[in-house]
Amino acid sequence: MAASERTGGWQVSALIGEIAGRGLDDWFRSGFVPADDSESREANDGLLTPERLRSYLDPNCSGWLILPAAEHQRREQWLAAFTDQSVEIGFGRAGLALAVRAVDRAGVAAQILAADLEPELQVLAMVLSPGSGPCVHFSALDGRLEGTNDLATLLTNAQAAVPEIEVLVCPGTPQECSFERIMPFLASLSRWNRPALRWEFPELVLGAPGVLGALWGLYWLLDGYRVGDWQQPGALLLLDAISPLAGVIAVSCSETSMAGVAPRPVIKSLEQYRTESA
Repeated sequence: MAASERTGGWQVSALIGEIAGRGLDDWFRSGFVPADDSESREANDGLLTPERLRSYLDPNCSGWLILPAAEHQRREQWLAAFTDQSVEIGFGRAGLALAVRAVDRAGVAAQILAADLEPELQVLAMVLSPGSGPCVHFSALDGRLEGTNDLATLLTNAQAAVPEIEVLVCPGTPQECSFERIMPFLASLSRWNRPALRWEFPELVLGAPGVLGALWGLYWLLDGYRVGDWQQPGALLLLDAISPLAGVIAVSCSETSMAGVAPRPVIKSLEQYRTESA
């Protein structure tokens, strides 16, 4: 995948989710203070199924479902389950780069939904709408499941599309961000890795695992422009702990592109969403 050809911006119009047994709206209200671990949680039966996720998909717009990398072995089953809906499927954190690229090229509102089952069913959904907001300049993945993936080429292409960035949103935490995978390719980050570069770890705020963390990172990057945390281009690094897939998304935003942007996306729990959609 090459740099984006579309010039229009995007805004997050809705963010819906259930993380660690709590609605996303509750996380925001509490200032992202973790709940008591002694609280009862939904039992984990060890299997994600289309039936468990179908009710979370927005019937009013096209959608992408991002599943853990381990679910790739059941790829044909997942594809067959959604032939009656306008839903595409990606796997692993890097699958988000595929989704963003496709949504950006289509240029219409879309829902991206990430789901995981560790330690219980957790879902995060974002609705992206075209309009005032950041523009996607690059969104690509290295999708080879076998052999050695060349992250150097991926990073070089991303920096060719966006030569300088102000912020790099990373997966996981500083202690668990898969840096061992990128260490051999740090030289390939030379254009971005400047002293003033901000390294952001939003999963420290919301302990969303895996693919949910990737989607939360995208929200963090895009919403940072709305609240004024950064103004220059930024990028999201997508690396899985168990998958060889890797992805990079790079965006930029100007004062002109932010004119008229919505003051804040709608934040809902899954229970609220289901009740209103019934």
